[in-house]
Amino acid sequence: MWRRRALTRRDLSRMDRHMLSDIGLTEGQALDEVAKPFWRE
Repeated sequence: MWRRRALTRRDLSRMDRHMLSDIGLTEGQALDEVAKPFWRE
């Protein structure tokens, strides 16, 4: 589960504004998620 979170957050960090919009996230929401340590939900 921790590895999946880490990989998901890495992927989010690589997405541009349009890709984030497609999945329903703003840049701010993505940055907040990426800033979390992998062990936090």
